[in-house]
Amino acid sequence: MTGRSRKPGPPRLARVLLSLGVHAEDRAAARADLDDGFRRVLRERGRPAARRWYWWQVIRGILYRVIPDPDVLWRRSWTGLAGDVRHRARALVRRPAYTLGVVGTLAVGLSAAVTVGTLAWRVWLSPMPFPDPEGVVRLFEIEPAREDAGPIRRRVSPPLLERMREREWVTVGAVAGVGRNVLEWRRDGETRRITALAVSPEIFDILGIRPGEGRTLSHDADAREVVLTEAFRRDAFGQGADVVGRATMNLAGEDHQVVGVVRLTEGYPRDAEVLVPLRWAGEQLVPGMRGARYLDVVGRVRAGFDVAEASEEMARVVADAGREEGQYVDWRGGAVVLGDDLLEPYGGIFAMLLAAGAVFLLLAVVNVAGLVSARAHDVGRQRAIRTALGASQGRLLRAALVESALLAVAAGALALGAVQWILGPIRGLAPVEVPRMETVGMGVGTVAGVVGVTVVVAVAVGLLGHLINVRSSALTREWMPRTGRSPSRSGIVAAQVGFTTVLMCAGGTILGTVVELQNVDLGFHPEGVSSALVSLTGERYPDAESRLVKWRVLLEELGGRGADAAIGTNPPMAGVNMPWGYRVDPTAEQAFAQYHIVSAGYFDVMGIEVVEGRVFSGEDREDSPPVVVVNDALARAEFGPGPAVGRRIEVVSDEKTIVGVVRGVRHTGPDAPVPTEIYAPFTQDPWPHAQLLIEAPPEIASDVTASALAAVDAGLELPPLQPYGRFVQEWYAGLTLQLLVVGVLGGVGLVMAALGLYALMAYRVSARRSEIGVRMALGASRGKVFTSVLRHGMTITVAGLVVGLLVWTIAGPVVESRWGGIDFGGVSVPLGVVLFIVTVAAPAVAVPARRSTVVDPAVALRRD
Repeated sequence: MTGRSRKPGPPRLARVLLSLGVHAEDRAAARADLDDGFRRVLRERGRPAARRWYWWQVIRGILYRVIPDPDVLWRRSWTGLAGDVRHRARALVRRPAYTLGVVGTLAVGLSAAVTVGTLAWRVWLSPMPFPDPEGVVRLFEIEPAREDAGPIRRRVSPPLLERMREREWVTVGAVAGVGRNVLEWRRDGETRRITALAVSPEIFDILGIRPGEGRTLSHDADAREVVLTEAFRRDAFGQGADVVGRATMNLAGEDHQVVGVVRLTEGYPRDAEVLVPLRWAGEQLVPGMRGARYLDVVGRVRAGFDVAEASEEMARVVADAGREEGQYVDWRGGAVVLGDDLLEPYGGIFAMLLAAGAVFLLLAVVNVAGLVSARAHDVGRQRAIRTALGASQGRLLRAALVESALLAVAAGALALGAVQWILGPIRGLAPVEVPRMETVGMGVGTVAGVVGVTVVVAVAVGLLGHLINVRSSALTREWMPRTGRSPSRSGIVAAQVGFTTVLMCAGGTILGTVVELQNVDLGFHPEGVSSALVSLTGERYPDAESRLVKWRVLLEELGGRGADAAIGTNPPMAGVNMPWGYRVDPTAEQAFAQYHIVSAGYFDVMGIEVVEGRVFSGEDREDSPPVVVVNDALARAEFGPGPAVGRRIEVVSDEKTIVGVVRGVRHTGPDAPVPTEIYAPFTQDPWPHAQLLIEAPPEIASDVTASALAAVDAGLELPPLQPYGRFVQEWYAGLTLQLLVVGVLGGVGLVMAALGLYALMAYRVSARRSEIGVRMALGASRGKVFTSVLRHGMTITVAGLVVGLLVWTIAGPVVESRWGGIDFGGVSVPLGVVLFIVTVAAPAVAVPARRSTVVDPAVALRRD
């Protein structure tokens, strides 16, 4: 190593700030005394302690000058403070442009920081409200990798869940299934549909849900029990109604005893009105139902084991089941922490939110410093007069803090309103799956956050303003030169422009992706179709035969009223996945395809094109040979260019005949490839749950459906018919949230960059007023002066754009890997962003440039 090691000395910034706490005539002696003390503490206690000691002495000196003696404080503090407030308030009112600029800048920074902090903490950073949340895991199956896709995680089927619950686990203490259902509640001759969670009794211990009244569900498989949520008990029975052990509820035709009242944990499971036992009919546990993977399964890891060990044991459970059921021999299992799994899709966007919020708050303070710098030259004479009349630096510092407090309070009030206004759209546009998003709002924590950040910003702005205005400060001479040329501040503003460029490029790219995906052919037509989930369960529909009759009669009644109607399970983009196994060659390994049970009119109502053969008709009865329709993706994969109609296919364990081929649909969304699909007629596999689909808007279809239901079953009610397009809109909700967040950040960044440019150029014009006056006195034209200032501002803008585009080019591939399905390449979006930023930046620079042309040379020289 070369060179000399520097001897430790006092903190440089503290030495500079010492001037605020010591009179000029005593400054040299005070510095010498503090240096001696610093060296003494350095020898005795080390450098960190010596630096802390030095800082404390400087802060004490500043506070001593700001705060009078106790006797004086008792007599004058409130009077002096009130006078400062009145004086600074009048000064701010006389300068509305400056006041609005500072308040607006701080309000933008505060609202951005508090909004993202509220969202990130409430949704992402705060721990899930479970006891030992790291021990609560989600258990799942893993479908083997295919040629066109890697391994896919799947939920659990009823037969596998029963196997898991019967197993003596080593690593997991309890396993519970969670399903969501809509049940009919009959009360006083009226029927109401309510949302129910069908759960295993173990779920309450796993999630730490304790009853507020009564108890939770028992382990008696034959018990008909129901647990109410607090909100439902209040709405249905009244606040504080004594229903536990006294009331019964007729759900799906069966009486259930009310045994308890609970409050569900936030984030998981999603809100419901009641909880009922998860029970199965015998037909739901047959081997063929292993493909019906619709249950969410959670467990709690035993003490002494970790998630990795639980994942290995789940893999063994699935492997054991696969050996007994040959079609699942290659399937695996796994486990992951439930909280991490719920939040994993949104971690990237919330991390970006937090970083951007902190940056915007910092930029707000920096921009305010620029505005204070521009104002310093206008109020310098007033400060000089006050100093000459005996005002101390401490007195001036207190005045600066009072002014910054007034500005910060106004900005904080605006920020509270902005946060309230911003959180609503974000909460509404967020995907319904985002945990705890519905709880985000203006609460005590948000208000406390605004107050806390406002206090910090007020102190920071007050100190900055005082330091900027202290002409004798070495800090001021170094950072705020009289010429107005400050490379460091120009670099900060250029960085703001670059940061904004990156954000706006991301927002433009996501917007382009949304537009591109909206132009993707989904393979079906959701426009003009209404839907509602129908459930044929309970005592009235105990078996497949009774359901078959009811489905058939319902469709006939709707058709007789002129409505084109159909039913279908697992419809596209409805959030359901049913990959069922199939084989074309009995000796080959089993493949998987989306399984649908539909009526004859399903393809017409959904607008799915028939490619080959026919679709279902009245000839496909329950006693006729089993048939299926496949999509063109399966036909090409299994039969190549040859015909598929007439070929035999084994679905799960039943052999069926292919009678038609239809065009494939984008089952999971426009960004995913068309999967292989198999359709079976409902007459040969009548499920209890299906979407009723009617080719008419809800306002037209509702009356027809109501009259048809009355003719079929007066006790059968539907939830309100809704446009089928809502499923498509919900799919876009995730992209919409990303677009909203990035768009808001880009807009805030653009405002910050424009304010930064304005503040910098305003300061430069103010600092160079004398120079500009001399140039104009020597004959420089107003146009030349205007062009000079404008050129300087636009040079900073272009430099920031270049840096931003360079960062975007480098970071694009990394961001693209985080946001799958979004192409961050191309040049059209960056070019559009450049034009937009230049268009906004030009006026921000032109306003102070225009001010430079109205400088009176005589006045400028006289003031200097």
